Amino acid sequence: MAGHPQNGRLVRMAGVFFDCRPHFGPYLRMGCPIGPGRTQRMAGIDYSRWHLNYSFIYTGERYEAVANIPENHAQPWYTSDLSLSRNFALGRHELKGTLEVNNIFNQQYEIVQCYPMPGTNFRLILSWKI
Repeated sequence: MAGHPQNGRLVRMAGVFFDCRPHFGPYLRMGCPIGPGRTQRMAGIDYSRWHLNYSFIYTGERYEAVANIPENHAQPWYTSDLSLSRNFALGRHELKGTLEVNNIFNQQYEIVQCYPMPGTNFRLILSWKI
């Protein structure tokens, strides 16, 4: 994760790539249970008490089980999430409000076979630091 302050702003970016092929060696024909290529990218901007974050997750073509047969084949999928939060000072305490929009583009996907994941969804979080 890298951050660069500029005129009271902090820009954050991070990324993760996972490739399981080295763990399975020659036994891997097309994929592994968690996906041959999984990428997660995150970026955020902090300004004063405001925080804006974006997250992108991509999982490549894979198989749902150890047997690499057509019945276990799973299509690649991606999701994009966005959140906006703000900190409020309340005396000696701090209140933080966050609004999240998950799966912005309503991508239909399954992490586990026959168990669909939710489409676009929202979450409101209020946290109070005592």
